[in-house]
Amino acid sequence: MMDSEYKAEYKIEQEFSEHYPSSTIAFTAYDHNSMYEFDFRNYDHILVFVGEYCGDLIHLKYQFFPLYKTADGRWATPVKPKAEQIYQLDQYTPSKIEFDQSVNFELSNDLSQEQIAQLRKYKFPEKYYDIKDHKAIPIMGRYAEDLVKIWKEIYEKNKE
Repeated sequence: MMDSEYKAEYKIEQEFSEHYPSSTIAFTAYDHNSMYEFDFRNYDHILVFVGEYCGDLIHLKYQFFPLYKTADGRWATPVKPKAEQIYQLDQYTPSKIEFDQSVNFELSNDLSQEQIAQLRKYKFPEKYYDIKDHKAIPIMGRYAEDLVKIWKEIYEKNKE
């Protein structure tokens, strides 16, 4: 199957790398039947990685992080256990972060104890999330500035 092509345009709220000369950025993105969590269009704020190819700006496929405000107004992303396996670098360990109170992930009201245990093991480990009132509340994450450093380091390693 082929990738779907679409045009994306985003307002730039904060830059974390090279300066872009406009307050908005337009680029082409391709997607191959992504699951919900891997499609950046499903998030209000993202740190997205875009490169230039033949004079056009292209989203580097699947290279983004959803971002959320912290209590002190910075941008960060909660820890995702699957992503930890991909992006784990010793010098960029997750930090204790107080996210804005609105940052949480709804859980179904009718989960069994076994289902909650599975979520704790694979998606919302106790080390990174509190679970209360049918919500997973992030307590650890990485700031956007560190995500850029991690991504650049991994990108440079993979180019070799």
